Amino acid sequence: MINCDYFAIDRESSEPKCLSLWFFLFHIMILFLQFTITDTRYFSDFRRELLSKPIWPSPRPFAEFVRNAGRIVERSKGGQEGWVGENYICEIKRGIKFSKQNLSNGVSVNNISKHMFASEHYVLTKYEFVFNVKTNELGTSITYDLMKGLINQFLLSTVSIKLNGIMQNVPVNQLQAALMDFHYQNSTVNALKNDQLGFKHLMYCTPQLYFYLDRNETAKGLARNYKHIANIFNIAELYGAWHDHRNNPFRLWVHRRITNSARELKNRELRMKIMRLHSEYECLKNIFNAISDGLILPRERSDVSEELQRYFNTAIRTFLLDEQNLEYQSWTPGFFDYFSKVFSQSAPGELERIKDQINHFRPNIKNKAINFYLDIKFVNNKFENTNSNILSQGDNNIVQNNQVIQQANEHDTEIDFAKLLDELKRVIEGAKKNAKTTEDFQAVAALSEVKDAAEKKNPGGVVSVLKRSGKILYDVATKFTASFLVELLKAHMAF
Repeated sequence: MINCDYFAIDRESSEPKCLSLWFFLFHIMILFLQFTITDTRYFSDFRRELLSKPIWPSPRPFAEFVRNAGRIVERSKGGQEGWVGENYICEIKRGIKFSKQNLSNGVSVNNISKHMFASEHYVLTKYEFVFNVKTNELGTSITYDLMKGLINQFLLSTVSIKLNGIMQNVPVNQLQAALMDFHYQNSTVNALKNDQLGFKHLMYCTPQLYFYLDRNETAKGLARNYKHIANIFNIAELYGAWHDHRNNPFRLWVHRRITNSARELKNRELRMKIMRLHSEYECLKNIFNAISDGLILPRERSDVSEELQRYFNTAIRTFLLDEQNLEYQSWTPGFFDYFSKVFSQSAPGELERIKDQINHFRPNIKNKAINFYLDIKFVNNKFENTNSNILSQGDNNIVQNNQVIQQANEHDTEIDFAKLLDELKRVIEGAKKNAKTTEDFQAVAALSEVKDAAEKKNPGGVVSVLKRSGKILYDVATKFTASFLVELLKAHMAF
């Protein structure tokens, strides 16, 4: 095996591969940006919307393709052991394009690969973008300030994405919302796309930024502000954190190798496993939310109930097996606890509603699902936790004595929920009747998110949607003279 610390792209697998010559030219770090979407349409009356091909998770390579993206190919190094279908991905050759970004201090970020993968019936769909990060320096020390600056600049750069047949430029920090639309348009039967009623079944998972360090790079001082997990497989150390970018959370990983590239496949396995486990965990949480909110109604002896039980049984079993595997090989007690945290809040009465909906499940699956739900640790909107392992890097936050202090926290705003809900009911009805364009439907979806958060009396959830979808919401709120919503937007959204 050739020792190699630098990467190009394998044309057959769309994955980073060795390119030793670059060692003499640049210092290179690999960045993986992954967005995951949960699609619950298959567990509802909207299952007829889903395209029958590609046949995920095991499509036919070179014979099937994803609309507006590209063909299906087989990974030359194979997929993730234990996860069905990871051997096949879609090369994204069109529809999404990144230009080279020259950031400050001589740093450049260049996209070298784009691909996607979907589980059975699109329940989980991952979009992964791979970048090399170059500087003219060798042996760079990766510090907290360097990472924060790099991430913030990168997330403000732009990407082009094809929506409704037109390439549109959006900031990387808003790509997740655009990918929701991209996914819906390219996984839905054309004749059933117009009303976009099934769009409400699409949910975000927290996106991930995964930095894969070269051997010449050292992580300096990160352990003070990141969760530090050392000596994984005796080949790597991992740093984990939450990054708050303008009230949009990102899961952040820094993977530093502590051995040579003779164990490169093991490092690759670790990276794929960590990113997949995080996505699966949040996808499962979204499924629980959908059951609680009535988007999924698993009636006894129905097809939906049987399919949902099969999903829970397979996903949780596979997840727990990987948990045991990582716990054993990491030699770090409690290693997996760090994955059992999601950026969300459990609504009052949610567990009881879930228990009621799945009460008819087979006992072993019902118990497995409920126990899994109880193991989820929720991260509140201040990015705090009692062990100080999850820390924020947001512009409004500072870290003192390993504690997060959120300054001028806008989530603490007093909101008249009754007044807001009254306005939202009228605005949503009007917006639905008049919706024609993609932006109109996005506004309806955003308004529904605000309504859900308001019904749960969750000011943080309301403010988060206002910040993320402010411009779209402001236009529709003005159109339907929703004065209270307009004032909230003015208070929390920078136009």
